[in-house]
Amino acid sequence: MATAKIQYTIQLENLPSEVKNTLIKLASKADRVSDLLQSFAEKEFDAIKLAKDLEVARQELALLDANLDDCYSILSGYARYEAQQLELTKIKKQEFQENEPSRGN
Repeated sequence: MATAKIQYTIQLENLPSEVKNTLIKLASKADRVSDLLQSFAEKEFDAIKLAKDLEVARQELALLDANLDDCYSILSGYARYEAQQLELTKIKKQEFQENEPSRGN
């Protein structure tokens, strides 16, 4: 199974809900793979058919893992962005306090 990476742009404030929606879709795919594996166990044993079916399940799991890795990368980048914003806010607040005229004089 061939795969391709895609990119698209969203508003930053929509990132958390976009990742949550992606995770919901991935959970559904994981459930389907789990159901598929369960059905393998319930079928009459046929080594050749089972090997082919397991390869399909493995490909689905590999794609699921790649999608989870994408979510991880997105969230890691977002966490770094949030940390940078927090640091910038802290620096600006400190600069404001240093430049504020002394009170009480």
